[in-house]
Amino acid sequence: MNSLRNVSLGSVFVNDLDDWFHTMKIYSIRNVSNGQTFHASQGLLSTSQPLYPGSYTVHVDVTKPNVPSTALSTINIKVTSVDTEYVRQGVTIRIQGK
Repeated sequence: MNSLRNVSLGSVFVNDLDDWFHTMKIYSIRNVSNGQTFHASQGLLSTSQPLYPGSYTVHVDVTKPNVPSTALSTINIKVTSVDTEYVRQGVTIRIQGK
């Protein structure tokens, strides 16, 4: 559960005919189900809290600078299970790599 903290969970995407660039937009989390805290920076979604099994819906407002329009991105995340053996192996690899 902690292995998903502070890592990119994916991109915030808005279908726009003007082909918005991620770094040229402002991302603001409008609301999240289940009380989870998410962050969106340069088009990437992350959380500083552990992700427990369950469903999360994240609404992100995406705004272009100097343009009076905002688009809404709705992201549905479902964590079905956390494989502790997989997480343990990842930690072991990091320790051996130092």
